[in-house]
Amino acid sequence: MPADVRSRLGESCVLAMLLASVPQLAAAESKVAVDLGDIGSIRYDLAPGSVVFGAQLPAGWNFSIAVDGDQDGIWGHGPYTGAEQATPTSDIEYSADSANGGDALYAQYVYAANASDPEKPYYTSYCNVFASKAEVRISQPNGDGQVTTGYLIPASELFGANATAHVVFVVWDTQMHHQFFTISKPFVVSASDLPPAE
Repeated sequence: MPADVRSRLGESCVLAMLLASVPQLAAAESKVAVDLGDIGSIRYDLAPGSVVFGAQLPAGWNFSIAVDGDQDGIWGHGPYTGAEQATPTSDIEYSADSANGGDALYAQYVYAANASDPEKPYYTSYCNVFASKAEVRISQPNGDGQVTTGYLIPASELFGANATAHVVFVVWDTQMHHQFFTISKPFVVSASDLPPAE
């Protein structure tokens, strides 16, 4: 990561976790987005020009972030009808994988919603068709078998021209997906909460 990016990230524990892959999500500076009870939480933090989302989850679990970029309350082109919907939208999904020995970020356009449940993103582009400048870090399991995943998303990418970002989180527990928030009732991050550039 370039030195200028490191310097502007500051001393936030969640951001430090992202850079060093150290699970420090209990930091007072970060805020809880999703309380997962005994499992943990999805947290977020704001830095000049960036937003970090992080979670400490059991090994094998993961979480993704879907963003309603145009804030129209519809995933992509609407409920899935077929491959003809495969044209870019402003709705983006971020996910990650470490199965191949590296921290792989997948940034995808959301083309369509689940036909039977339009609150859920369903049909997406191939991985990294969306040219994202986001980054991901995935730690090794700690002594409790927990893995920390952190996403660093540029504010310009997360918010676009909007004053807020409408976000939905999806947690994979190795057997099924669990969605937190919906496109009609999203988690909202405000661009006005971003700290000023130093």
